[in-house]
Order: sequence, then structure tokens, then C-alpha cells
Amino acid sequence: MRMKKFEFTGDWEMKLNLEIFIDSNAKWGDNQKRDDNKALINLKIIDKKSYEPEPLEEQINTIEYIINNQVKVLEDLCISFNTINKKYGEYCGGHDWYPDVLTINNLGSIFYISEVAILVEHKNKKSYIQFTGEYAGDYEHGLILAMHNGKLVGFNQQGEDVYSEMYNDLGDKRDKFREFNIAHQEFGINQVHQPLPKYAKHKPWQLLATEEHLENLIRSKKDEEFINEFEESKLDVNFRFPFNDRTLADIAVTHKNITIINYLIKNGAIASNSLIKCTYRDSYNRDIINCLINNGNSIDTITYQGMTPLGLEVKNYIWYIGSLSHYKEGDSRISSAHKEIDKARNKIQFYIEKGANPNQIDNNGNDYKSILLKHHDQNQLKKHKAYLDLENIINPEKPNKNKWKFWKVK
Repeated sequence: MRMKKFEFTGDWEMKLNLEIFIDSNAKWGDNQKRDDNKALINLKIIDKKSYEPEPLEEQINTIEYIINNQVKVLEDLCISFNTINKKYGEYCGGHDWYPDVLTINNLGSIFYISEVAILVEHKNKKSYIQFTGEYAGDYEHGLILAMHNGKLVGFNQQGEDVYSEMYNDLGDKRDKFREFNIAHQEFGINQVHQPLPKYAKHKPWQLLATEEHLENLIRSKKDEEFINEFEESKLDVNFRFPFNDRTLADIAVTHKNITIINYLIKNGAIASNSLIKCTYRDSYNRDIINCLINNGNSIDTITYQGMTPLGLEVKNYIWYIGSLSHYKEGDSRISSAHKEIDKARNKIQFYIEKGANPNQIDNNGNDYKSILLKHHDQNQLKKHKAYLDLENIINPEKPNKNKWKFWKVK
């Protein structure tokens, strides 16, 4: 069979049609019952902190090995999981969640491969590979594992790393990678990077350095310097930095820099997602919300939870009202609940003043009354006069005789 070559086109992250991997993933959980179980495999090439536009030769070798030896790679994973499963079985005190004999035909029942990362570190002309995915031994955290040339090097839950095990495996070769990383710690910082000419694309580390530099200017209110550097860079005003999935408007909102928010919007920034960010609990800021609304953004933008900011606060308000019924007299949590109720009440009032529509508070077009009647304990809400309070907040100008007194419904 002719060996397939991998052609690099300047993208350090891409989707690959690794058919054997995909077939394995189709055996994970409910995937067997779904029509969309043929998701491509995410491949990430970790970039070396330099201006070289190409991956290392060892990285290309490793990618081509994976493409042309999918069965062998999965068989090596099976051998690795025979070790990993036993250890996790000891942690949780049970062994019935994994098969006694693991093959590529049932590997997908315990491990769903969501990402394959080709690391910079290498030896013997092959890079280390990091597999990341969902794992039946730890549904909450998932798993990462590092392998080299078919051998398991280390594993950990997602959010941690396997670099200590990998550097131990490198032996005396570890020093050259450590020395390079130390020498390049400050390489390319404090500047906006231009795309590399060969592919007219940035390397990932360049984008991260650019994001950090511009964020520092926004945070420290060096507005004139930011504007000069942004305009010289010719960066798209709505470019979304991949590391934190943020635009410059999102960053300006996070750091409450109204001058830069106004500047970016006037130069074409779309800030609806930015408005969502400043309505959440820890990021709530009326000045920023006012700024975004004054620049044409709608207070009824649908949030990631499928509700408008008003809808979320109605939900929070009712949740804390309902929590009061679970506390006995004298419980310190009662005071905390009342503080949260007051916060939610004030935010609801503010959103109404800003033009929020109480008759359409989620992505299904439900009004606040429908949400309350469908999903909450009516007796408790009536007991605490939650309906009456909400009705007066949402319709403060309406005469009492014309208000919908649904709290009086028996």
C-alpha cells in the first residue's frame, strides 16, 4: 500500500479523517445510537517558539506514522489501557466498567479520542504524542496520556500534564529542550506579531503573545498606545484569539475599559457576546452594560444558557426564593439568600429599565410567567410573595388593577 504523505499548509490545528479512530469513537456511550458519530479527529501540532514556519521533521514523521498505521496506534493504546484501567479500577474499587480483553473493537467503549497532539519533544526521529479524551474510568475529568513509539510514557486527568514523565523518558536528551525553553521564555513578548510570510499565517505562540500584549495595554489603560499598535497591526477588529476564545472587545469588557470599548465598536467590533460576559455574577458591571447598549447592542441577547440576561436573573431570583423553604429559623444561609434575592431584584429592575423584554426571556420565546408556572413550586413562591414582587418590578407603571395576579391563582 502506498504511504500517505502529510502536507502542512500553515495550520497548526486541523481535523483529520482518521477512519479507524473515528470507528473506535463511534462505540463510545450513546454514539452508537446517533447519526453524528463520525466526527473527524482533532489534530494539534504544538509549535516551537521560533519564527520557523514549518513543524519539526520529527513532528511530520509522527503525523505520517499515525495516518498510515492507525490500527497499530490503537493496538498500542489498548496495551496502555490494560495498565491504566487496572490502576483506575483500584482507585474506584471496581473493575466491571472495562472489558477483560481490550482490542481496537472495544477500545472506544472506554476511551473517546477527542484530540491528538504532536509535541515538540522528540527522540529517535519521532515526537511524543499526547492523546486527550473522555474516559470511562473518570467521566468527570477525562484523561490525557503521552506515548512515544508505541510505549505509554505517562497519564493524568485532563487539566494536568504529563511533562515530568515525558522528560524522565527523554533521558539525557531532556536538557536541550529545557535549555531552549528557558532561553526563549521572553522571546517575542510585548509585541503584536505579523503573520509569517510563507503561509501568511501566525504560529499559535505568536497569537498568544499578541493577545497577552494587547490585553496588558487594555488592562493598564494605555489607550493611545493600544490604538496605535492595533492600527499598525491591521488585525481584524473581530478576530477571535483561539487560546481563550476572546475578541478584543471581550478583553476590553473584562477590564472595564470603556474608552477602548467605544473605540473598537466604532471601528466595527461586534460586541453582543461581550455584553453577555458583563452580565454574569462576577463580571456584572452597569457602566459597561450601558456603554454596550448605547453602542447598539441589545440587552435581550441570548446567553450561553439559552436565556436573556433578564431571564437568568428571574431564574436566580426564584431559585433563592425557593431556597428559603429549606432553611430553619436562625440558619445563617437565610441572610445570604436574602442578599442574593436583593441583588437579583436590582438586576431585574435595571434590565427592565434598559428595555429588556419580559415576554421573551429564552431562545424558545417563553415569557417570564410561563417559566415560573412550569418549573417552580407554586406554593413556596406564593408564600414568599415572589410573584407579586416580580410583577411589581417588571410592570412598575401598570396600575394594580390591571396587573396579572397569577400569584392569587389557587
